[in-house]
Amino acid sequence: PAQDASPASLVQRTCVKCHSGEKPKGKLDLSGALGPELRLKMIGRILADSPDKRMPKGKTLDAQAIGLLIQSLTTFTPKPEEVSK
Repeated sequence: PAQDASPASLVQRTCVKCHSGEKPKGKLDLSGALGPELRLKMIGRILADSPDKRMPKGKTLDAQAIGLLIQSLTTFTPKPEEVSK
């Protein structure tokens, strides 16, 4: 079965999955509202030149996934129930 390509699902699979819960990675909890400053920081980490700073750690996103993720972060505001699935 194909993965859900909705903005909420993309952000969930790529970011919130690791950065939420009782012990979010890097002490960065993305399970709440994603304000403009946090979104810019996330985009910066997705596009970082250094593999040590680039997110998601240990994964290489193709250009299409990066574009969709950045589009999601710049145009979509997930509801709490959408990011907690």
